[in-house]
Amino acid sequence: MSRPKDLLPNLRTLLGDSGIRCNAQHRGGRPCAEGTGIPTTIFAQRLLAGETVEMQGRDYEMTAGAIRLAVAFEAGRLYQLASVAQRDAVMECPLPRQDRGSE
Repeated sequence: MSRPKDLLPNLRTLLGDSGIRCNAQHRGGRPCAEGTGIPTTIFAQRLLAGETVEMQGRDYEMTAGAIRLAVAFEAGRLYQLASVAQRDAVMECPLPRQDRGSE
């Protein structure tokens, strides 16, 4: 059986040896911590819920650095999403009318 292809070949180049993988045949192409199959969103959600990186490391038998990397990856994705949303909101927002008053 051949090795599954990456969802986006350029993404693998971009991610390099970061420890994050996206594969169309694994978890629907969702970004996962390499070798675990755990989506990067899980680490970020658990951190937001108040769990420490160290707690997650014990649960998943992973290094704190690998978990921080997954959280940083998710933070970058959210930043990109927020930037696009903000740009779109600005483009859709009509300019205020200027009152010229009575001249």
